[in-house]
Amino acid sequence: MIKSNEPCKNKLTPAPELPRSVAAIAAQHLEREIIEGRLAPGQRLIEEAWAEQFGISRGSFREVLRILEAAKLVEILPRRGAQVASLNRRDVEEIYLLRKNLFKLGYSHAASNMTNESMDALRAIYAEMEQAVERDDPSEFSRLSQTFDAVVLDVAGISRLQLVIDFLGKQTVRYRHIGFKLPGRIKQSLGAHRRILEAFARKDGEKAGQTVYEVIEQAGESILSQAFGDPRESSENWQATAASGAANHPEA
Repeated sequence: MIKSNEPCKNKLTPAPELPRSVAAIAAQHLEREIIEGRLAPGQRLIEEAWAEQFGISRGSFREVLRILEAAKLVEILPRRGAQVASLNRRDVEEIYLLRKNLFKLGYSHAASNMTNESMDALRAIYAEMEQAVERDDPSEFSRLSQTFDAVVLDVAGISRLQLVIDFLGKQTVRYRHIGFKLPGRIKQSLGAHRRILEAFARKDGEKAGQTVYEVIEQAGESILSQAFGDPRESSENWQATAASGAANHPEA
């Protein structure tokens, strides 16, 4: 055996990229269906029917359910099986309390760092948001709103802030989609984004931060009011809002 302290001169072959498991792909698809409201809170997920729709074994679909249970998008109940996670008042209250303060911090810091390039990027996103409002497309508006946030937080330059926001999890994205489906919400949010752009143009961090704080607070209050408000209101209206645009899925 020849020993040498010299590094090997032969190039190492890169390890092949491992294929994603079938369960992970199915979980991503079902996650999107839940987050975007095509499956209603409390809707049962029949193992056999969904496994057949995905073309996977029931064992693989149970893995899908475990993935989504960890993300708090699915609940697995004794003797009842799996269902789309119900909305939880405390979750909504806590998530929106954190979101409005975290985003206020990020937007306030971003104002002084705004460049012409970042302003152009935000204006382009805002123009697409206007089109989404004209089409009455809350799902696309929600996606664009997240993109707008991502640009602002990147400009803010607080490296750990995005990590803290991400830690709030997939439920946050789900609640955003639900909130934007409430009557008048995307128009209200569009107006807030316009005021935020105006504040950024003036490098007015206080105004930008306060505006995003208020719009997130209003969104949380709207969700709480619709989901947990007047007990005389039938939950059917809320379920219809949360699952508007539902696609064809296996029967519960």
